[in-house]
Amino acid sequence: MNKKLVEYFNKYDFTFSKNYAYGKIKDYEVNIFYQALDNVAPVKIYISFYASENEKNQMIADLNEQKIKFLQYSFDGIGALFGLNDITLNGLLKKLDNIIETIFDIIIKNNGKNSLYCPMCGEEFDDESKVYKVNDCNFKLHKKCGSEIAEAFEEEYKEYKELPNNYGKGFLGALIGAVVGVVSYVIIFFVGFISSISSFISILLGSFLYKKFGGKPNYMMIIMTSVLTVASLILTVYLLYNVAALGLVITEDPNTQMTAGEAFKYMMQNADFAAEYRSNMGMTILFTLIGAGYETYALYKGVFKKRQVK
Repeated sequence: MNKKLVEYFNKYDFTFSKNYAYGKIKDYEVNIFYQALDNVAPVKIYISFYASENEKNQMIADLNEQKIKFLQYSFDGIGALFGLNDITLNGLLKKLDNIIETIFDIIIKNNGKNSLYCPMCGEEFDDESKVYKVNDCNFKLHKKCGSEIAEAFEEEYKEYKELPNNYGKGFLGALIGAVVGVVSYVIIFFVGFISSISSFISILLGSFLYKKFGGKPNYMMIIMTSVLTVASLILTVYLLYNVAALGLVITEDPNTQMTAGEAFKYMMQNADFAAEYRSNMGMTILFTLIGAGYETYALYKGVFKKRQVK
């Protein structure tokens, strides 16, 4: 956890573990996450409480009226997740007291039940109630409510396992994404730039179409989209220079019988041509791996994983 966030939340007597904190604010159970690389909401606060659907809808309406800059929120069956951001972390910390005060005032005003009550059913806790680890969060729940979540996760995982893989259809989607990535690369290349944009486009579109065509969103999707992206863009550079080499050879000798591959081998003996090819190939590999690596990590985080209750 960031030192400044630790200092701030220490006044609430939280327990900290890496980029996570757990404790209470105004007698409401709270989970806090910090993800420095998240440029949308690096600080996330999950507040557990029970409220009826009408009460939650009114909370949302009240929050909308506040128009708190950068604030994001979503409500579910255990409470609400709030995403916070600002230009800098220091800027956020200066506003955090007011933001937290506003959020809790709205929850309390609209009858959100505090940590004395199970956030799932709204009943007071009994002796069998305990803190469950649900994915990355800690929630105190009735034993029955904890079992219901575990059963729901099992059913969700069972449905996912029964989905057909459809590797062929998924591959077609990934291939289309790679082709679009190649087209964008060629356009950008002839403008005079080499960037990671094409690999972003290839993997994003490829993974979208992989799922759209019926492919199962699993690790095979990541492998197909990333390998096709890297291989297709490297092959594109090679073919572009084959064509360029043939053009240069024809300029020197219009009657040449060389193929593009033979012309490439011949032109690679030219120091300037070889240097340019190696430079552009090296930059392409570098930027492609950067883009592919970032998007592959994003896909990995988004791949279905069995949710756990402990």
